[in-house]
Amino acid sequence: MIKNLIKSILFFLLPPLKRYRKFHNAQTSKVTFSQWIHFWLSKDKSLYWPVNKNSELTHPKNIFVGINSKVGIRPGNYIQGNGGLFVGNYVTITPNCGVITGNHNPLNHNEHINKEVRIEDYCWIGMNSMILPGVHLGPRTVVAAGSVVTKSFPDGFCIIG
Repeated sequence: MIKNLIKSILFFLLPPLKRYRKFHNAQTSKVTFSQWIHFWLSKDKSLYWPVNKNSELTHPKNIFVGINSKVGIRPGNYIQGNGGLFVGNYVTITPNCGVITGNHNPLNHNEHINKEVRIEDYCWIGMNSMILPGVHLGPRTVVAAGSVVTKSFPDGFCIIG
């Protein structure tokens, strides 16, 4: 009886364990097994990266996330992808940040204005920051905590505050 129960549990957990091992070896961010199970059991299978249950993502098919980037893993993130979002490799978005890729037309609230947001490699987005539509952040850009980024810095290698 107990052997059959253990076999059925292992049979259920073996496929995600194998996938988790491949994912864990490919990533250096060390996603925990419980985060991986939460991702594996989630209803939205279009995401190919783990997302915190307290974060919100819209239009995930328009979002590209590079290698070892932490997008939505932290709690309280709001990531909007309707205008298109490109996130390069090794980008960290800390808790309670927002990335907005679309907004309403001020004269007609039924019309959306979408603009792509690009965040290049090795960027760091500080806590409680907001990135607005059309912004392009170059490589190795640091956005200070509590900042609202309205303009592009495509050359990178700067601190925005």
